[in-house]
Amino acid sequence: MRKTKRYIFVFLIICMAAVLTACSKNGNDGQNELSGNISDNGIDEQTSKRIGVLTDDVYDDDIKTHYPDASISYYNSLSDIIAALKNDKIDAFPVNEPVVGQFIQGEELLTYKPLDFAEFDLAFVFARTPKGAILCGKFDEFIKQKRESGELSALAEKWLGADEDKKDPPDISALADGKEMLTMSTSYDCAPYSYIKDGKPAGYDIELAYMFCRENGYALKIMDMEFNAIMQSVSTDKCDFGGAGITVTDERSESLYFSEPVHVSRAVMVIRKTNSIKTGFFASVKESFEKTFIREQRYKLFGRGINITMAITVLSLIFGNILGFAVYMLYLKGNKAAKVLADLFNRIIQGIPTVVLLMVLYYIVFGNIDMDGIWVAVLCFTLTFGSSVYSMLHMGIAAVSEGQAKAARALGFSDNQTFFKIILPQAAQHIMPSYCDELAAHIKNTAIVGYIAVQDLTKMGDIVRSRTYEAFFPLIAVAIIYFLLTSIIMVFINKIKFRLEFKHRTKEQILKGIKLNDNT
Repeated sequence: MRKTKRYIFVFLIICMAAVLTACSKNGNDGQNELSGNISDNGIDEQTSKRIGVLTDDVYDDDIKTHYPDASISYYNSLSDIIAALKNDKIDAFPVNEPVVGQFIQGEELLTYKPLDFAEFDLAFVFARTPKGAILCGKFDEFIKQKRESGELSALAEKWLGADEDKKDPPDISALADGKEMLTMSTSYDCAPYSYIKDGKPAGYDIELAYMFCRENGYALKIMDMEFNAIMQSVSTDKCDFGGAGITVTDERSESLYFSEPVHVSRAVMVIRKTNSIKTGFFASVKESFEKTFIREQRYKLFGRGINITMAITVLSLIFGNILGFAVYMLYLKGNKAAKVLADLFNRIIQGIPTVVLLMVLYYIVFGNIDMDGIWVAVLCFTLTFGSSVYSMLHMGIAAVSEGQAKAARALGFSDNQTFFKIILPQAAQHIMPSYCDELAAHIKNTAIVGYIAVQDLTKMGDIVRSRTYEAFFPLIAVAIIYFLLTSIIMVFINKIKFRLEFKHRTKEQILKGIKLNDNT
């Protein structure tokens, strides 16, 4: 316990030092001209060096054509690419003009310039299936009607404009229950098309989807995922349609149906300002903390993320222990074929990266089954942890001398009694150190479930970053919470480990269940 307290204290001191360092850097931004600045006369001078592009965006070909000397770096989310620009990892990045309007207001470090060569149609995507074709046709009629009535322009003015007071999230829960459910894939990192406001899905594409379902008698389920997974989820039929300011291209049209364009957008290049305004240290800390936790009650998002993370962790630990032990018993008691199957299970699971296994299960194995991503995640981590338990049992039991089993059988113990009363308790002593390490790694590994649209703690941190466009407090908060969750679980495991040690057990506890005076 003393060691645990010491580690927690040291960790908190390091976090405090990081806060002071980061915020001090923030506060001094106004004193020095930022490196890699782009001149006011144009962007060619510096954008020929380092340009960031969002994965699955369509700007990279144009960037390669107009800036042939540029080195291009790819990022998975808008919040990541903004952080990279602010921290001088890149010199510029292209983005849709409505998107830049969400984070540029009041921004002290960044500005933008239009790109004359880039203008794109934005639309919704549907699967190239008979159902997808019917839905896309209905949606096209819906868009045409809204365009003719002027409602589409009014909706664009509401969500793509600057007046935040007008942007009320639609009440998706009020849609018809008991009717056909449509599933929409989107990314909450794509404001003003799709994001979280006041804890609810909001945005131009979100309200369009809501209006379409309301007028056609559908219920609506929204699945948040990485932007580069939206089209994949639709093409594999996990979702009925997708939207988040998706650009229409000929190549994408080969595998997906695109709706009538819902908006035409031009691209801009986001760059750093040549001069920035100095922000006071305490004011910077206060503002960043307020945006991360207080504004729109974003602390509740972290709470929801903790619940999902703990549910996946605890369930997969329980099932993983059962699976690993069952597979090992199959290996121990089974015939040669059973042993081959047990080893094959272990080799396959350990040979596939966890994130790949997770996506294979979600998009392929259960691609056509309406199975919630949380249960897919539980299954994935049950398999990975079960495989680890199987390997640890192999290691621990091999460390127990064969003479122990021979002596037990000589005393009249059955095979099951020998294994459970003699071999396994001794093997547990060898297993526990590795088991503790594997348990800590298991909790942290669950951070990848955002790849399959599960809103765990890490994904909630990403959602908050997508609204604040600041990396420090959301990431530090997620890191500290994971550290505390791991520490709490490890306290319980250490108590079990303590009880397993022979020197901490009484003679009666050690000999429990063993007959000392058997005269029969």
